[in-house]
Amino acid sequence: MARLGALALAAGFMVNDRICGQASREAIQLTLGRRWHESCKLRFRLSSASLSLCRSRVASIQLSIMFTRIPCLFRLAVLALAFAPSWVSAGPVKIIRVWPDYRDAASFVRIGEYFGGKENAPELIVRSREDSREGYYFLTRFKTVDALPGSILALEYVLPGDEAPRVQFFPLDLPRGSRAVLAGLTGSDWPGAAIAPSAWRLRLLGPAGNELARQQSFLWSLPPLPLPATAVN
Repeated sequence: MARLGALALAAGFMVNDRICGQASREAIQLTLGRRWHESCKLRFRLSSASLSLCRSRVASIQLSIMFTRIPCLFRLAVLALAFAPSWVSAGPVKIIRVWPDYRDAASFVRIGEYFGGKENAPELIVRSREDSREGYYFLTRFKTVDALPGSILALEYVLPGDEAPRVQFFPLDLPRGSRAVLAGLTGSDWPGAAIAPSAWRLRLLGPAGNELARQQSFLWSLPPLPLPATAVN
């Protein structure tokens, strides 16, 4: 009798697949599967092997219903990405670290220059004086998701003995990803190898002048020291 019930139920599934729509077929399959499981367990008292077969049949029905719903969810995800605002793909700009240090001209010479080649460095180099390599440099590593052409690197610094900061602007086309930039105050813009800035601040500005990222020394945030009494008199 259990076999006759199973054959009748299978025949019902075949007829149902042909005449029912997708939504009705899912509901009917799930309902019949559960009833089949209960009838197998309560009325016919099947063996453990037969009961496992019933359970696997119900699980397969549930899986088939789940997979029929995946394409719909996938289409919704594609539409959400297509109509998402532009800020979803735009990522922030980060300054990972800044290494300020003085460098002489010889430290930039590569072997290719001895054979008539041009300067070739792994960093992106910008200088205040293009005709001079020696000076004080700020080695800065940027990390950005999108390329930033037309950016401006604003370097503010205070020399020993000065009260007001000086500023230098560097045009910069920052590529996508992680990139090191060497911004140098060279030539007559730097007083000498023995001089180091008292404080500095580095800012990356967009083409419109908006600030994208900044990094500064500890002393930049402190108020200036008062002049000694002897200097005032």
